[in-house]
Amino acid sequence: MTEPVPNMRHGLLCAAVSVALVFEGCGSDSNGVITGTVQRCTVHAGSVTISVYRGTTAVATQSVRAGSTYHFSLPPGRYRVSTGHSLQDAYPAVTLGAGSTVHMNIPPHLCL
Repeated sequence: MTEPVPNMRHGLLCAAVSVALVFEGCGSDSNGVITGTVQRCTVHAGSVTISVYRGTTAVATQSVRAGSTYHFSLPPGRYRVSTGHSLQDAYPAVTLGAGSTVHMNIPPHLCL
């Protein structure tokens, strides 16, 4: 009865290595990151909606509490970050490269 235990361990080891290789291949190294802190707002104590636009299309949105950090992992390209629901409230465009990180803190007066 000692024979199945080594075979089972070998099978589990092979399965663990296979899973690790699959996850390694699923990485998003080609993406870049836009991140920053939503500084505490004097008027608005709740959450703030952060939207990211590529062109005129919103490609990602997060609701973040004031004082917290937002994080978007996106393909390379040109983006604008907005704290409102339109491009009228957006920051100037940033270019995001593969593997790069752009830091954009949201000042208190821009929390809507």
